[in-house]
Amino acid sequence: MINNIFCPNCGSDLDINSTICKCGESISRTEVSLINSKVTAISNKKIVDESFRNNVNDYFEYFVKNKKLSFIYFDSNSAKVDFNAKIDYLKNSLVPSINDWNENIINLKKNVARDKIEVYGRIVSITEFILKEFFGPFTIKENGLQEIAAYRDFGIDKISETYFDSNLNLSELKDIDLGALGGNVLNAIGNTFQSDSFKEILNKGEYSKSDIKQMRNEVGVAVAVELVSGITNMIGQNMQAIQMIREADSELNEKLKETSNVINLMAIEENESIKQKRLFDKSELILDICFEKKLKPIVNELNNVPTYIQYKNNRKKFDLEQEKIKIDNQLLMKEIPISFWVCLLNTKNGNYNIYRKKRIKSIDKQNQYAEINNLLNEKNHKSLIDSEIYKELKTKGFEEFEKENRRILKTIPAIINNKDYVIGFTQVIRTIKSNLIS
Repeated sequence: MINNIFCPNCGSDLDINSTICKCGESISRTEVSLINSKVTAISNKKIVDESFRNNVNDYFEYFVKNKKLSFIYFDSNSAKVDFNAKIDYLKNSLVPSINDWNENIINLKKNVARDKIEVYGRIVSITEFILKEFFGPFTIKENGLQEIAAYRDFGIDKISETYFDSNLNLSELKDIDLGALGGNVLNAIGNTFQSDSFKEILNKGEYSKSDIKQMRNEVGVAVAVELVSGITNMIGQNMQAIQMIREADSELNEKLKETSNVINLMAIEENESIKQKRLFDKSELILDICFEKKLKPIVNELNNVPTYIQYKNNRKKFDLEQEKIKIDNQLLMKEIPISFWVCLLNTKNGNYNIYRKKRIKSIDKQNQYAEINNLLNEKNHKSLIDSEIYKELKTKGFEEFEKENRRILKTIPAIINNKDYVIGFTQVIRTIKSNLIS
């Protein structure tokens, strides 16, 4: 799939020698050549510095082959020297190389997470345009847009899931590219390894994603603690005894088998991350090219219609109110510690305001909420009942505004002539989702 070209109309895979897609779209040789060059660039792009993996493999192979104790020692000092050399090589060469590789994999996975958010963000922004701008937010059932609404929700869920699973912070998303319709899509998103857990995971025959993630996040600590500190502490004051040194060496060799498992898992995870990056880079390319061909001309046409421009300006107040309601809903869903005594000593409205402040601070929405209030010339709700009344009244007002304006908007040529074409973009998103979850 990653190396195949695709139809710029529906996003489906296309044979490089074809000029007609199964969707009926006729594709020029110029388009085929352009798409092929972009797909080839994705396939050939160097994603990782392979020297990190190679260093680990080289250090580990050298360690196994050359850092062995002799079969015969005539005094414990010689055994001690060889064992110390083995430990020093482990601490100074193998462990640092594993940690460096681990850091490189972490950065790679962060880049993949950003790519995922860029793709899912495009899905959300495109479906939002179709639902909210072109047809209207309250006409999903009327226009049979349930599948498009499901894709919007899918995109929002995946943005949230990716954001929290990847340990990204918002500062790392400031320059993220969400495409031509990106806007404020990101507003939609709403321990140390223990020895026993390390052994328990490594003794498994199969590894879950959580196992791999746990080992990746802590592999440096785990290797350092398990292979260095534990071994040297085990020997303790008995370093003079050759037998104790051999026992320590045997224990170290057993732990190296665990390290070999970790190295293999890191290689598997790096390879999987490379595949994921190419997949999401290709998905982003499909969305951008199909958008440019199918939807961008319609967006531009709409944005030049005076009736639509006036509608957009008049809707700004309602959009702000809906954004305020969205934050109110997020506050209700946010779990925070509740003090029995605080609740006992305050009124119902007092408790609402105390915990509302804590909730809005915990989701970092104070400034956004204050700005919305300022633009609307409104204040914070004084109680939960006030919040519910506000939601009911403002949503009803928005529905009435939409109902009145959609009667007019449905008559403009930019919407009448492009309705089927816009709905047809569903096939592109359907293809993207199928590629991502297959």
